[in-house]
Amino acid sequence: MILLAHNLSADNPWKSWMELIAPAASVGLTGLIIWFRHNIIDSYLRSHRANRAQGLIDQGKARIGRALENPHTSVEHRNRLKKELEQLDISEIKLRKETLEMLVGSRASGE
Repeated sequence: MILLAHNLSADNPWKSWMELIAPAASVGLTGLIIWFRHNIIDSYLRSHRANRAQGLIDQGKARIGRALENPHTSVEHRNRLKKELEQLDISEIKLRKETLEMLVGSRASGE
C-alpha cells in the first residue's frame, strides 16, 4: 500500500491518506489472516485428520471382525485379535473425546 501511495503523484489527494492508513491496514490484515488461519484452516485440518483416523479405526475393526469370523483362525490368534480390537475401541474413544474437546474449545473461543 505504501508502494502504491509512493507511485501516486504528489498532488493526488489519496496519497497522504494511503500513507497514513497503510500501517493500520497492515496490522488489521495480519490479524485477519491469523484469525482466518486459526478458525477456518486449522479447524478444517483437525477435522480432516480426525475423520481420516476414524476411517482407519473402522477399517481395522472390520478387518479384525472378518478374521474373528473366519473358522480357520486359531484360538490363540483370536485372543490376540480380541486384544487388538479392545485397543482400537480405546483409540476410538480417545479420538472422539479429543474431537469433542476440539469442537467445544473452538466454539468457546469463537463466542
